[in-house]
Amino acid sequence: MAVDVTVVDGDLLLTVEGVHRVLALKGSVRVPLAHVKAIVADAELGREVLAGLKVYGTGLPGYLRAGTWLGRNGLTFWDVHDPGKVVRIDLHDEFYSHIIVEVHDPAAVVGLVNAVLGR
Repeated sequence: MAVDVTVVDGDLLLTVEGVHRVLALKGSVRVPLAHVKAIVADAELGREVLAGLKVYGTGLPGYLRAGTWLGRNGLTFWDVHDPGKVVRIDLHDEFYSHIIVEVHDPAAVVGLVNAVLGR
């Protein structure tokens, strides 16, 4: 399963697919595009073992991380099973400081968001 990323009415909408909705205890995350500082494909980050303290969700070390974690820089929403398909979205003025999710095509998602942002 992966997260579907779309742009809707000036917002970035991340929709959690399948059983991960239950594992992450969240079906979607929506943030204004104006609050996106950066987005990058980051396969190494998906392999990170120490992500912080799990606030809620599901964590199976080395296999799955889905939900909300508290780390050094605040709260992060994670939904990662395949670390090779990860994007990291850095935010400002939002509940989450970062969103780290598995997507079907990281390069396409990064390209879409950067194109909409004019970067």
